This record gives sequence, C-alpha cells and structure tokens, in this order.
Amino acid sequence: MSKQRRKVSAKKSSQGVISPGLIIAVAAGAVLLVAGLVWLGTQSARQVSVDESSFPSLGNANAPVTITEFSDFG
Repeated sequence: MSKQRRKVSAKKSSQGVISPGLIIAVAAGAVLLVAGLVWLGTQSARQVSVDESSFPSLGNANAPVTITEFSDFG
C-alpha cells in the first residue's frame, strides 16, 4: 500500500487576530478619555461669589444655602 500525502496549506486566518497596533490605539484612547473626564470634573467644581443685593430673591436672607440660577436668553 502506498501512503498518500496531502498537501495541507498553512493559510493564516484573519479572523481572531488582533494587531498590537490596534490594542495600543484602543488603550491610548481609553487613557485620553479618562484623563479628559478627570480634567472636566476638576474644572466644574469652582466656587463663584455673586453680590445678590441688587437682584430679586425669595425666602430668608440668612438661609444657610443660597441657590443662584444663571441663564442666558440672548
């Protein structure tokens, strides 16, 4: 009996292969996103002093909490 040999092609499949460049790009994007969110979180926590004596108001002037609403209708 003769043995038959089959040629098996070692064809690389493109499915399931993730390139290192893609992994680095996704990781860098995630780092930039987190850094941006942290930066935005620190920027919005500023205190502002407003002289309220010339504006209309409701409630007790000596209240422990004062809420000031800013709006722009222009």
